[in-house]
Amino acid sequence: MSVNRLVIAIAFVFASGISPVLAAIAFSEQPAVVSAVAPVYPTAAFTTGVNGSVTVEVTIDAAGKVTLAKAVEGFPLLRKASEDAAIGWRFVPDSSSVNVRVARLIFVFSFVDWDTGSAALTPVFTLPYQVEVKHQITPRIDVNVSPRKGSRKAKPVSFQRKA
Repeated sequence: MSVNRLVIAIAFVFASGISPVLAAIAFSEQPAVVSAVAPVYPTAAFTTGVNGSVTVEVTIDAAGKVTLAKAVEGFPLLRKASEDAAIGWRFVPDSSSVNVRVARLIFVFSFVDWDTGSAALTPVFTLPYQVEVKHQITPRIDVNVSPRKGSRKAKPVSFQRKA
């Protein structure tokens, strides 16, 4: 790392108040991604309305394969799916003397309205290491029987997650 880049990195850490570990990862030479895998939104998470992000720390061998994935932040119901997806990521092989590299991947789980088109459900990959997956919420319609003349009237009550 050049002296100018090091000075910028140190100034950024002090100004922003972020963790020095995260800053070191952000300003180090990050391994390039060859292929990435998006997680599957866990059924238990979307049926209970859980969304948010999960940070997974991965260990990458010299061949570019993820050998270890451990969720370090995020909601427990989303962690296993994030770790499983992280294992499937591949990085550019390391040609230097460093045999093991570390990176932090971020998986974002969010909801979109029920009338959102299917194109919006496509996972979004953002450089260097972030993936956003979305799940539709669908309206739940309760059908009530009116006391007059036995007519049925549909009444939207709430939203539930689409299975």
